[in-house]
Amino acid sequence: MATIRAAQAADCPAMLELIRELAIYERQPDAVTLSMEEFVDSGFGEQPVWGAFVAERDDRIIGLALYYIRYS
Repeated sequence: MATIRAAQAADCPAMLELIRELAIYERQPDAVTLSMEEFVDSGFGEQPVWGAFVAERDDRIIGLALYYIRYS
């Protein structure tokens, strides 16, 4: 069974790896162009533009739900 929790900055490497895996699955491996520093800053910096929840099992992140803070 997985546990769902709010993402933390320390989760960013695993989250970015899942995002890259999705891009490869969607046959767009070059679509992910941001660096780890940009990813962490955009989610956990002074002015975050996204938030996320992660699914964790056996101390390993197996999924994520990323949301953007924006009105449209």
